[in-house]
Amino acid sequence: MRCCTIVTTFAETGVSVPLFQADTKFVEGFEGTHKCVLCGQVGSCIRLDDVLASCPGCGAQVRVRPRRRVTDRKDLCHRCHALVDLRGVLVAEAADAVRLGLPTHLRGCVQCLRAGRWAQTHVTETGVIGWESTAGVDATAEWRTDLVHTPRYATFQGERWLFCHGLPMVYLGEWGRLDFDAARPGAGYELFVEVVRDIGPADIEDAWESGLGRTSDDSELKVYLFRCRQCARLRTHSDCG
Repeated sequence: MRCCTIVTTFAETGVSVPLFQADTKFVEGFEGTHKCVLCGQVGSCIRLDDVLASCPGCGAQVRVRPRRRVTDRKDLCHRCHALVDLRGVLVAEAADAVRLGLPTHLRGCVQCLRAGRWAQTHVTETGVIGWESTAGVDATAEWRTDLVHTPRYATFQGERWLFCHGLPMVYLGEWGRLDFDAARPGAGYELFVEVVRDIGPADIEDAWESGLGRTSDDSELKVYLFRCRQCARLRTHSDCG
């Protein structure tokens, strides 16, 4: 029992992220508590990704993609082809820094991500899901909107969000032996064998004893856990760090 381990989830910070119930340390690009460049509030922030802005010409919502150079953060409106500038949605101090070409580290908070002010593109086992894939979808596909407003999880070899019952599963984090033991007391290894499907039978015992650490922090084998929202089934994918 890891009574001394401090786990910080989004729920504990007051933000509801139904698809991401892991420790925030497993978020790709997580930078802790900072001022968000979109709302100006201090909160849990991530490196800013696709920002949604209104076109000054026709009012359409446009995705302004991140650029290596801050002065190039503009995109063409898909409807009227007017230039949409990222500065129009940034707080004043961040917009001024971009205008002046100063080195600017743009961070967006999870609250703004959940509110739809920006979005993240995810690589899933069914394909790439980005903001464009949510346009014009009906109510039966609300999961797409939920997913693009969910942070990506950090991996060594690349994200692959898993699905069950045709829906994205809930991400639970990187697990070590203690996590498997806690999930199935007295039979953690059996659970590991049951859910880790990308390691062959000849290597599975060695993977448990040598590759997987007691916790994710001391594990060479990275095992990413997901739980189905409908049947509670666990699934994984893994890679070596």
